[in-house]
Amino acid sequence: MDFISQLREKFAGMQVRTPFMSEDERFRMFEGIKFKQDIVLSIQASAGHYCSPRKTTYLQDYEAMEMAIFKGGEFVSLTQLLVPHIEVMKELDEYFEGSVYPYVPVELIERVYHALLETFGRDHEVLSDQPPRTAIFKSSITKREED
Repeated sequence: MDFISQLREKFAGMQVRTPFMSEDERFRMFEGIKFKQDIVLSIQASAGHYCSPRKTTYLQDYEAMEMAIFKGGEFVSLTQLLVPHIEVMKELDEYFEGSVYPYVPVELIERVYHALLETFGRDHEVLSDQPPRTAIFKSSITKREED
């Protein structure tokens, strides 16, 4: 999935962990993917987000993730942005709950990412050849192919 290669984990200081918290229960946040015209696609997946499975694990293990779209820092629906992409808008509409899109299948997120890329473009080079920048915890990183 191309969008997964664009996710960069936010580091807001020291990670809080308790002896009773497993790695699967750790909360994490990813930076938004920025497009031209002040559009940001936020994709989140961890124990604290609307995703499946609802735990913090490898990014490739998720079937669905939480998604939100911002324009100028305000929540917007995809319908407000992607007039030329009617099929994607219709399919995504059933997930919209006023601000975030919970439990969106990753295949649909991939289509949304490409629709935004095609419609708005990026201000900078897409980072597809770089692995995601992640925390030191195993659950934050993507799976690496075995040699």
